[in-house]
This record gives sequence, structure tokens and C-alpha cells, in this order.
Amino acid sequence: MVESSILSSGRWPRARCSPRVGWVAAAVASTLFAATLLAGPLQPAVAQSVLGQLLDSSTGAPVEGALVLLLTEGGEEAGGYLTNEAGRFVLEAPGPGTYTLRAERIGYQTITSDPFPLERAQRFGIQLETAQTAIQLEELRVEGSQQCVVRPGEGLQLASVWDEARKALTVQDWTEREGSYRFQVTRYERDLDPLGRTVQSESRQVISGVTGVPIRSLPAEDLMAQGFVRPSGNGGYEYYGPDASVLLSDQFLDTHCFRLRLSGDRPLDVGLAFEPVRLGGIPDISGTLWLDAKTSELRVLEYIYSWTPWEEARGAARGRVEFESLPSGAWVIRNWGIQMPLVAMDMSMALMQRTEGIRLRGIREVGGGITRFTSLERGEASEVPKGVLEGQVWDSTRQVPLAGATVFLSGTQYFAETDAGGNFLFPDLPEGVFRAAFSHPRLDSLGVFSAGVEVEIT
Repeated sequence: MVESSILSSGRWPRARCSPRVGWVAAAVASTLFAATLLAGPLQPAVAQSVLGQLLDSSTGAPVEGALVLLLTEGGEEAGGYLTNEAGRFVLEAPGPGTYTLRAERIGYQTITSDPFPLERAQRFGIQLETAQTAIQLEELRVEGSQQCVVRPGEGLQLASVWDEARKALTVQDWTEREGSYRFQVTRYERDLDPLGRTVQSESRQVISGVTGVPIRSLPAEDLMAQGFVRPSGNGGYEYYGPDASVLLSDQFLDTHCFRLRLSGDRPLDVGLAFEPVRLGGIPDISGTLWLDAKTSELRVLEYIYSWTPWEEARGAARGRVEFESLPSGAWVIRNWGIQMPLVAMDMSMALMQRTEGIRLRGIREVGGGITRFTSLERGEASEVPKGVLEGQVWDSTRQVPLAGATVFLSGTQYFAETDAGGNFLFPDLPEGVFRAAFSHPRLDSLGVFSAGVEVEIT
């Protein structure tokens, strides 16, 4: 058989994109008062600043982890702050002018203050109140076929679900642009079988001290004009993934429609499915934002590419982004990945069947994940739990545990040695499906080799 490979690559190129806000809930209450009335460990500011507190309107308790944005008269973002455990925030304005505040948190109504003037070097105090939302995603029902809606309006269940997803995306985008966290990031490239399940080979790289954005897409206007899949210089194709700024952009929201979705595979979640309004145009994406039905928190974005250069690889190109909320209220992308088809051109098959001879020979996945994060402001550090694989190797020729065997995950750099009881342990493994096998000098000399067994690390 004579064949040649066609390569693919996946990217989240770095580019800054300002987020746009979709549907916003009505304000509940806002109270202005002198800055001297504020108590708490707030540091005096030299420039003009806004000092405030966000409270629950029903209980009077402080609301922690809400994103408070300082907006100019034109609605542009001039600053942001995540409220602390006392519900307090401090914002510095770039100059004198008229400003408003918008505060939002998952599970609470979004509120917007009345406009207020801010003079040079002034310290301005404000108290905001918000109410918990009555959204019960657990009670949502999806009946029959639904119309796919562009920019769902207020009052629709669809709008309520989108608003909760939008809040998480807004905070996640803001968190990464602020650079207030230091990340340890693991990036990987792996080849999978044609079903996209078992790892055939893998390489990984750990990068420490990342304070910027772990992933950043091309600008939304570029993607909407040129598409998410493009030819590369090596004769293959490049696949681009969306980030929060793309999903929040006017360009994306104007060209994609949304509907609610439930799935038996995710019984505890509610899905917000999206798709291009116009099919057959640029290479686009369709997917689902999955939210926890009980907490309304955004969990996962799953999407597929609507276009493929090879019919034999249709549906093979897809992506996944996992979100996670931190104790401070910040949101980060926990894991991300793009799967792309690896195809081969089989010349003999093309001659016999009089076709192009394209066949899917595997899936290439590129992605990464955050393994450790540290808050630069609060000094809090957290390790992300990692996968563990343990077991025992048994010598079937002697019916005893096999000591001194080398257990390995095929196609990777991971291996371990069995102890006197034949036991082995892999304490630090990435997620994925691998083939675990072993070797031993005595068994190798007898021509006894391990076929391996499939293991899934979660």
C-alpha cells in the first residue's frame, strides 16, 4: 500500500478582543453615600477612585466574587474588580468624567447604578444591592422542536440561560485580561485512533509562571470573515478555536442562533446550543454551552466544525473547553483541546475504486490545561487534582505476582516499576484513554509479551 499523510494543526492564536455584553437584567437598587462612611481595609487611592460595597438586598449580607465594572458614558469598560469576602471593591478611574457601575454574579441579578460624576482626585463612595435570581434551571423543560433564536430577548427561558452563561464568560475573559493569576500550564499534542478514543502517542510540555492568557483566539471579526478552518502552508489545514471574547462578540451573536438542549448523557446539565444562521458559507462552528442545572454555573463548551475538506473525515474535527470557578469568584479555563482529522491518501485504493483514496487514519489533538494557579493579589495557591493509575502485574507462567516488571502507557513517556508484590503506581497522569502494557526480561526471553489493556484516566 502506498500512501501519504495530510497534516492538520490547531491553534488559539493570541489576540485581544473586547467583550460585548448581551442581555442584561434590570437594576435592583443602588445607593450613593460619602466615601468617608465606608469602613474596611481599603487602601487610599491617589487618583480619582470609586470605593463601594455590594450587598444582598434580601439579607443584607455581602456578595463575594461579583464582577463590578466601571463604565464610561459611552459604555466602554474603564476598570473592573472582583468583590472580596466583605463585598467591597475599589476602582480607579482613568480621569474625571461621568461613570456608571455594573455588577453581576452567577445566581444574582445584574445591576447597573445611576450615572455619577467623578472629579479629579475624588474618592467616591457607593453601595449597591442585588437580589438572587429566581432562575431554576433544574425545572426547565425542552419540548418538541424549538426555533433557533438570534439574541434571545428578555422573558424567554432561553434568555435566562444565556445570561448565566454570559456572566461566566465575561468574568473569565476579564480574569485572564487582568493577569491577576499566575498559572502553571501543561500543553500537549497527542495522536489518537480513528475513533478519537485511545492515545497512540503523546508529547507534553509544562510551562510555569504564565500570567497572561493561557488561550486567546483570533479577533471575532477575523473569524467571521475568514472562518475557523484555513489552509496551512504545509498542504494541510489549521483549526482555530473560540475564546470567551469571541462568544461574547457582536459578530458572533449576530451570526449564530441559540436554543435549549437536554441530553441523557448529561442529566445534571442544561445545554445552550448554538449554530450558524447561514449554512454553507465560511467554515464555522456549532456547539453547546453546558451549565450545571442546580448552580447555573458554566461547565463545558463543546463544538464541532461545520466544514471539512474531506467527506471521509466529517464530524472528526471538534473542540472542547472546560471552565472552573475559583473561590475568589474568578473564572478560568481549566482544560482545552482541539481534535483534527489525520487523513492519508491511499494511491492503490484510489486506483482500484476510482476515488480520491482518502481515508481517516487517526485524530490529532492539541490542547492544554492549568495544573496550578496562584492569586497575585491574595497569595492563594491551589493544585489541580491529577489522575492516578495503580494495579498489579501477575505472572501467569508461575501464578505469582511479577516483581521488577516495567509497566508503561504505550506511545507516552509514562512508566513505572513493579515492587516485590507486583504492584505499580502512576501518581501523576493526564486525562485520556491509554493502553497500559508491561515488559519483563524473563518473559521477554520466553517470547511472552503483553498485549496491553485499555485504561481510562479521569
